[in-house]
Amino acid sequence: MTFLDVRRRKGTAPDQDILSRANQEILDRLSVSRMVPGNHIDVLDHGTSAFNRWIDTLRSANTSILLQTYYLEDVDRCANLINILKDKAAQGVAVAVIITRYSQLGKSPLTYLKLKRAGIDVLLVGDIGFPKNSTPGQDSWLNRLLEEDRIFKSLPREAPFRQWFEDQKNRDLMVDYALHEKMLIVDGKSAITGGRNLSDCYFFWWKDIDIALAGPIVTELGKAFERNWNEFGGKPLPTAPFTPETFPEGITLRLTQSRPWVGVYNNLDMLCGAIDMAKQRVYISSQYLALPPKLSQALTEAAARGVDVRILTNSLETGHEVNLSLCHFISLNYYRELLYAGVSIFEYQCPPGEKLRPYCHAKQFIIDGKFLSIGSFNLSIRSSYLESELMFGILDPSLAQIQESKFLKDLDQHAHRVNLDDYTKEEKVYRVFMDIARHLEILY
Repeated sequence: MTFLDVRRRKGTAPDQDILSRANQEILDRLSVSRMVPGNHIDVLDHGTSAFNRWIDTLRSANTSILLQTYYLEDVDRCANLINILKDKAAQGVAVAVIITRYSQLGKSPLTYLKLKRAGIDVLLVGDIGFPKNSTPGQDSWLNRLLEEDRIFKSLPREAPFRQWFEDQKNRDLMVDYALHEKMLIVDGKSAITGGRNLSDCYFFWWKDIDIALAGPIVTELGKAFERNWNEFGGKPLPTAPFTPETFPEGITLRLTQSRPWVGVYNNLDMLCGAIDMAKQRVYISSQYLALPPKLSQALTEAAARGVDVRILTNSLETGHEVNLSLCHFISLNYYRELLYAGVSIFEYQCPPGEKLRPYCHAKQFIIDGKFLSIGSFNLSIRSSYLESELMFGILDPSLAQIQESKFLKDLDQHAHRVNLDDYTKEEKVYRVFMDIARHLEILY
């Protein structure tokens, strides 16, 4: 057993509810964060309503817009969001945007240039934390691979990701860090964060979740944006002129930010800690499964102690929305261990004849119908060790129960429960694809 497999259960309060003060203080420590009371939250899990909320929030800006996304596109209906950014910049609103470079250039390279021409401050972030020593003018694919290998070997031996790779993957390497957080902060007083990027699929036919926020937690989200903005060379940001309203009967939230290029894996630690605290139920939505040992152990041990662990992910059909279902073949490699351990896996189904498939992109964790966490973290190696992520712990049993009811309704009406016979049949048919997927899972 490697140190990656060592659980933090020694710190939990095993006889107490997950919402007990003792357990929440443990999650504070694992998150390197704190509980923030007095907030208002709306869950945006209906695509068209979420899109309208994005429109309204952007239009409300008077002084500043801070936006971070994996990528954005200025075509079809999402062009309206881009046009509002341009209009607000023309009106004198300070607009700052962070985009992940390789995803943006792969999806919509000209959008970046259009934002720059509109006077918007844009950071296109890539090659995070990589101490470069490549020769100028020699940017071939071979030099890139050699550079990645050099970076990997320069990591300290005790780094979790490096040890896992050497132990499990025989150093079959393709590695880069990336920003994966999504956030919008307007005037320092309202915000939207979650799983959606700014492209039509996320709003109009995929299944995804954002949350709209008001209250003092918005200040914490603004600090998360500023950390990224300052670290990657952004110009000084204007000070938000507004103090967010505190809601006397509001909800307590905790923001957890992970930044793996500096060795900060807070979301992995926090979520494993929360799963360790579960007594009855753990319900998770994740677009695919590429589990590092720590997450796998948390889930299988929960099932072993009698917790009802259910995971909703994509089927072969819905997975066709992204890279010919590669994510599904990656997930299949993890099904057998989970199923044998008693974890229930459900695959989101596609209605017959649908051309625009309802790809499950939501990232949601519900513990015992009391604790809810929503954000950008997938059940994956990249979310655990290579990509920055944001998750919000929501300490509100009534909201957790609402989301749990929606989750169970999805399982009943839109999902198929996978059994070992199903898996064995798929394994026989897709064994070659699963073997290929193992070599590519580090990209997911």
